[in-house]
Amino acid sequence: MKMMNKLAIRLYALFILSCICLLGASCSNDAPTPRRYAYPRVDTYPQQYSSIVISPDVNIEVNTAARIVTDSVADADTRWITLSYPKYKANLYITVNKCNSKSQLQDVIANRVQRISLNTGGKDFEQVDLQSEADFKSKIFTIRGGSTNPVMFISSNQRNCVVSGSLYFLDSNAVAKVDSIVPIIDAVSNDIIHLAKHLR
Repeated sequence: MKMMNKLAIRLYALFILSCICLLGASCSNDAPTPRRYAYPRVDTYPQQYSSIVISPDVNIEVNTAARIVTDSVADADTRWITLSYPKYKANLYITVNKCNSKSQLQDVIANRVQRISLNTGGKDFEQVDLQSEADFKSKIFTIRGGSTNPVMFISSNQRNCVVSGSLYFLDSNAVAKVDSIVPIIDAVSNDIIHLAKHLR
């Protein structure tokens, strides 16, 4: 019986000693192991703006880092401008429509609203409504979760002009990396908010 008690005490002591050793090993000061994959942080462009004169009565302000890669006039009433953000691998496509009647203005606005609705694809979006000093009313739509067109806008002076635009990522893989493109989406959203506030 005494032999059994001694054996039990020794086993219990061995168990306690093992627990202390395991506890000590788990509390070591080893550096954490880095993850195998990481996405580089995107440095966004500074918020500095310059003016583009679209026509004698339409003027927009865009980020100075964005380069105009195409500027084409379809006719006297329509102009397309493509702004490239090289670091973001993205383009901002802007369309300016001059309308000759109220019905044409309403048709253009309806077309742009339908296009924005299709581009959202049923995803949740944030909407910002603004009005410039020159009475351009704007709606800016931002989609946070995986979209090739994460930022879109439509602006109108309700008389004869509609300005609309959409950000498009050239790298189709960028859309899958939602967390890594959020700073870009925020930066371009701020650029479009500035454009909308100063539209004249």
